[in-house]
Amino acid sequence: MPMKHLPGEAPVRAWRDKDLVVDILPSCDLGNSSFLISDRSQKAAVVIDPTRDVVRYLDALDRFSLSLQWVLDTHLHADFVSGGKELAELGGARFGLSDQIDAKFSHDALDEHDTVNVGSNHLTLIRSPGHTPEHVSFLLHDSRGRARVLFSGGSLMAGTAARPDLLGPQFTNVLVREEYTTLHDRYRPLTGSVAVLPTHAGGSFCGVGARASQCTSLARERSTNPLLRATDIASFFSAYLSDQPFPKYYGLSRATNLEGGRPLGRNIPELPSLDAAEVERLRSSPGLTVLDIRSPELFETSHIPGSVSISAEGPLSAWVGWIRPDTETFVLVDDDPTIRRVAQIGLLRIGYDGLRGYLAGGIAAYAAAGFPTASTRRATMTSVRKIMEKGQPFTLLDVRNPDEAARVHVPGAINIPLPRLEREAASSLPRELPLFVHCQSGYRAGIAASLLERMGFAHVFCVAEGPEAWSPKSVRLARVHAHH
Repeated sequence: MPMKHLPGEAPVRAWRDKDLVVDILPSCDLGNSSFLISDRSQKAAVVIDPTRDVVRYLDALDRFSLSLQWVLDTHLHADFVSGGKELAELGGARFGLSDQIDAKFSHDALDEHDTVNVGSNHLTLIRSPGHTPEHVSFLLHDSRGRARVLFSGGSLMAGTAARPDLLGPQFTNVLVREEYTTLHDRYRPLTGSVAVLPTHAGGSFCGVGARASQCTSLARERSTNPLLRATDIASFFSAYLSDQPFPKYYGLSRATNLEGGRPLGRNIPELPSLDAAEVERLRSSPGLTVLDIRSPELFETSHIPGSVSISAEGPLSAWVGWIRPDTETFVLVDDDPTIRRVAQIGLLRIGYDGLRGYLAGGIAAYAAAGFPTASTRRATMTSVRKIMEKGQPFTLLDVRNPDEAARVHVPGAINIPLPRLEREAASSLPRELPLFVHCQSGYRAGIAASLLERMGFAHVFCVAEGPEAWSPKSVRLARVHAHH
């Protein structure tokens, strides 16, 4: 029987005042939160920013015997496919969106004059563009009319706000100015005692520099958030803008949310099991990737040749969406049905529906069936330094982001960020030399090593250490060779 919720994603009580209750339903893979607001005395509920696996909201409603009245989205999400439309249909509720969203399905277009009731309490809409042009926030008022909780979406996060550059540079400056107005003018009437529950939190690629907090307050943000402390628009621009990259699939999710997304149903079935012979037959199919979601250490020991390693120990769905097109199909290799389910739901959340199944019996069954396996060699920064000191030819590849490489790096390292690796490796890296690949902690290096092997590089070594392991005293002055 499918699990009720993924590990670490059980509902968490965020705020309560007598019968008015707010629960967080986290999405660990995305660094996001959804919210279940309920009036327990009247058994009425509203859900804000649900993900596509709607069963967890329906289960929570059943657990507390709640009747779903409304489903609301704060904006057109770029990092996941909204479950709002399907949840509203299955829960017999209304689906409310900003009237600035021209969605291609039936919904309630809300403006600042509309009120959404939660039993004897209510939500009001605040236009809060900045992260996106159509962005709105929802302010929860109790039965006495007091403003209590701001559901800020991405317009205010713990320590920052969600980035304004997802739609392209032609919109960025306009949205920065809008975000400044949101934080300094549109939120100005709200008292510091109002709790803030952002959809995006630390770990979300929608925000740069966010704290991991799932909840904060206006008072705390006004005293510590550099965007709220900025006294003029110039300093605000400087604190807000970032050149950090974001996953390529973001454009796909936003477009899908305009159309409404394909419904998954209340219960998402387990993936089909595939025997070794069927996986061997499928792995040469055009547009299919064998996706190994085990730990990097297990992948290095033994894996299917040409498979891609993206461990479920990290932000798997984001990295799949970053380096694999949504048109691909996937066969999973795992060693635990729990992480298989984590990967399945994570990929469905971002709109990657092409999951063919998983390898029954794992890599041991594949090897036992007589099919060849491969391994990846591991190295340390100490061994790389010794090779350099001996004057032996080799290539050291740094797959971190350019800003990371600029801060601290190993002498002579070539910097090709992981999202650009498949596009640039063939023309930038010699195939005949030993190729040592590193990042900061080993996670991205493991992905990169598997991609390089898939591209035919035969002498790949994965370095599971960052540049600090090279020589803490010298790396900051080293010169980095960056490919643009």
